[in-house]
This record gives sequence, structure tokens and C-alpha cells, in this order.
Amino acid sequence: MSASSTPPIAASDAVGREMRSHDVLRLVWVNALEATLDLSGTALKDGDPLPIGWHWVFFHTVEPLSALGVDGHPRPGAFLPAAPSARRMWAGGRLQIRVPLRIGERVERRSTIHAVSEKAGASGLLRLVTVRHHLSSASGGDVVEDQDIVYRESAPARAFARRSTPLPALCHHPDVTRLIQPSAVQLFRYSALTFNAHRIHYDADYARTDEGYPGIIVHGPLVATFLLELLRAAANTRPVREFSYRALNPLILGETLEVCARTDGERVSLWATGPGGIVIMTAEALV
Repeated sequence: MSASSTPPIAASDAVGREMRSHDVLRLVWVNALEATLDLSGTALKDGDPLPIGWHWVFFHTVEPLSALGVDGHPRPGAFLPAAPSARRMWAGGRLQIRVPLRIGERVERRSTIHAVSEKAGASGLLRLVTVRHHLSSASGGDVVEDQDIVYRESAPARAFARRSTPLPALCHHPDVTRLIQPSAVQLFRYSALTFNAHRIHYDADYARTDEGYPGIIVHGPLVATFLLELLRAAANTRPVREFSYRALNPLILGETLEVCARTDGERVSLWATGPGGIVIMTAEALV
């Protein structure tokens, strides 16, 4: 469905709006993500459970160039409600893995606008849209995901500043840590795999001049994927039942990310920090 051919949906009327789509979890794209994450020795094959978060490289929103906003995102209004501006951020989400999806199978995704709210923020009006996705397959695959998307008002680019957010009490003595420095090539590949044309991930001039960032921004879902890969190691083959994450600050290309995990029984606390220990993302999982 093209945003250019559908009248915008008002925020007040958007809750409950539903869209269905299908995709095949093709091994070629799984292998491409493996290579993008620079993993080795996984030897994933058709029929294996799809690692958590890897479904983000499927179910592309495909719109013609004429339907994109200046930031590279599809204009809101066809499925997502019309927003104060096209400045869009993926703020976090929650995943419940009832039965894992499997590589090679056809999956249906039923997407529903679950909630819409507005509040005043430091940069102006913010609109928070929560989209609930239910992914299912003939083999019994059953995954429920909530995605929190934030739109903020257009405003002149201001001096870049990160929020100083303290870590939760459990997030101080990790069991396992890993240092990662995402590269421009890795970001290019991830944008291509997710069909994400948001210019903050590849256009440094746009990111600086229009959005007020000091450089290119690392994708929030990619940071979440780094945490999920650490979680796979921390879980020690135990299946992950739930995963929730919250993006707190952007990571700039060229900065080093430290991802950390601490296990306490069935609960795993995860976090990612950037320069000076600034908190980039926090997460929790049940295994």
C-alpha cells in the first residue's frame, strides 16, 4: 500500500488499524546478516530457529521514491498515523517468543496500531506510536513484538547533547562484555538488508545540518542486535522467552560501543554504553 495513494489517518482514528503482510525467511538473507555481523561458525541452515531480532531484515516497507519524506522514510499517514514531522526514531520495543520462527518458512505478520500518545518534550511535541506485530507460521512459529516509534516536531538543528541516564542497579557488574566499533560498511549493509533509507545512517551532511547530530548515527535495531548476540552467549543455549529494550542515546559512527550482560537466574540484564560510559541502550531478557 503506497502512502501517496491513501488518505492520511488521523491519530485519533489510527488505534486498531491493521495491516497484514507475508515474507519468506530466506536463508540467503540470514547468511547476509551473519556476514554483516561478522559472525563465524554459526552454520545456520533451513529449518533452524531464526535468531531473535533477525526478523528485522524481513518484511520491508517498499515505497516508491516519490512517497518518501526528506529524511528518506516513507511519509506517515497510510498505516502509521500522520505525525507533527517526519523526524522518526525507533525508541525501543518488546519481544515475546512463544514458539521460535524457523529459517526458510513463510511467515505472516499481522500489524496493529496498538497505542498513540503525545507529550511535550525538550525539543517540542513528541508523538509515541506503538505498533504490535504478531508473526506466525504454519509450523507453529508464534512471536509477538511491540515497536515504540517516536516522532518529534521539526525544529532548527540545535547543539547536540546526550541525556545522562544512570544504569539500573543490576547493571554494574557484568558477567560478560564485548567491545564493538561499528563501521561505515557495516551500517551500509544493515541499511540495505533492512531496506532502511533513513539518511541519518549514511548521509553525514544531512545528519549534521538537518537533524543536529555530529555525524552518522548507528541504527538502534543494530545496537539491539549486538545486545541480542551477547544474550545468546550469556543464555548458554537456554531459549530466550522475552526481550525488551529501550534506546536512550544515539551512538555516532566512529565511537566504540561496549555491550554488557549480567545473569541472575532466569533474568538477564543487558546494557550498551558509549564514550565516557554514556548509556546508549538498556535491555532485559527472560531465559
